[in-house]
Amino acid sequence: MKHILILTIFLFWTHLQSQESERIQTTNIDSITVRIDDYVKKNNIPAIIVAIVENGKVTYIKRGNTKRKNGLPISEKSVFQIASISKTFTAIIANTLLEQGLLELKAPISKYLKEDVSSEVLMKLNRITIKDLLHHRAGFPHDGKSLPPSPNGTPQKKPYTKVLLLKDLTNMKVNTKAEKRFSYSNFGYALLGHIMEKVSGKPYATLLQEYVNQPHGLENTTVVEKNIPLNLLAIPYATHKREIELRPWVTGTTKASGGIFSSGEDLIRIMEAQMQDYKIHQATGAISPLLLTFQKEKVSGALSYGFGMFESRKGGKKNILALGHGGDLDGYASFYDFYPDQDLGLIMLTSSGGKAFIDFHDQLERFLLGLPQKKEILLPKQVLKRYEGTFVFESGREIKIKLKGDKLISTGKRIPPLQLHAQNENTFFFKEFDGWHTFEFNAKNEIIEANYIQYGEIMKLRKIK
Repeated sequence: MKHILILTIFLFWTHLQSQESERIQTTNIDSITVRIDDYVKKNNIPAIIVAIVENGKVTYIKRGNTKRKNGLPISEKSVFQIASISKTFTAIIANTLLEQGLLELKAPISKYLKEDVSSEVLMKLNRITIKDLLHHRAGFPHDGKSLPPSPNGTPQKKPYTKVLLLKDLTNMKVNTKAEKRFSYSNFGYALLGHIMEKVSGKPYATLLQEYVNQPHGLENTTVVEKNIPLNLLAIPYATHKREIELRPWVTGTTKASGGIFSSGEDLIRIMEAQMQDYKIHQATGAISPLLLTFQKEKVSGALSYGFGMFESRKGGKKNILALGHGGDLDGYASFYDFYPDQDLGLIMLTSSGGKAFIDFHDQLERFLLGLPQKKEILLPKQVLKRYEGTFVFESGREIKIKLKGDKLISTGKRIPPLQLHAQNENTFFFKEFDGWHTFEFNAKNEIIEANYIQYGEIMKLRKIK
């Protein structure tokens, strides 16, 4: 009788805990829905879907239509071009080919290109490996020189063909200084896609179907636009003027770096499979093709890049493990993020992205992770001037902070100018990524301590000018 009573109390307590967990999650979803509605209204967004998986429960929040005129309501099956999240899929395929022995991680890419380019070109490619392509460390440029134009944010209308890819590879001067150092390259992943087709004897579309879609039950993921039912395709719109209707990008060989179409439902399925495999790996050490940051290389601070996926730490002392990728095609934009230790994942797809979408993703992510929001305050010029100067990291790398007009701008070697936004008089943040500057002053208003915090890692700065 005593055991029955204890069991009854335990079950009742578990039921209460379950109800409380459900209540908290429902409250979060209600708050997120309000934020989404506000974002859609303020920014005239034609279509967006936000998918959240938490402790195995999936919630979809959908707003807008597949097309402004005569479109259908967005659903979890609606299809968007996912841009650079395509690299995540390409890496899963590459891992499968590595398992099968059709690719070798440390093999020079020249091994796979003997029929494509001259012996002189092969010589300059001897130092670049498959692993370098996966890690963006081959020294290749962001895009090939012959990439068809996409002026003023309009979509690419002609494919980047294999002929153009190999022409650019032949004429390309490999940046040996950048070699073996992270340099994000769509061209590198396009070349990887070409190599995967060669070693497998199958087109990329077939590899995607056999190695990703079929094993994980994906129904609406493809690189072939004509395979998408018209009632499911979300039409993209310009980010600078959201009434201007565009078309999906025609990618050609860059499909491996940015040409995949997918849905919220399909991305949730592959994400759940990835989260499960990360748990299995933590428990047993088992490796699967879905583990994309098992081998990773440092980018900056606590930010690393594995195979087709970033890994970082969020929330400073909270040190939350975050994995994912984003994508943008000057129309379509997307985010794919999951947090294995929190059993939490976030997917965002829209038919009209831009900076507002990036900021909104940051807000939602912070809300889900229980992190403080980045709220900007305006400081007068005379206050902003005291942060100006040249600062050096312990590694010797320098950055300069200068006041331009009423904006505080940070610049550095190989770093584009970025605005620092004040959270208070001691803390500034970047809107583009999870980066912060903190400052401490003495009674004479001189900087006595400065730090740069990126993806959870704190790096000390010393003012030298």
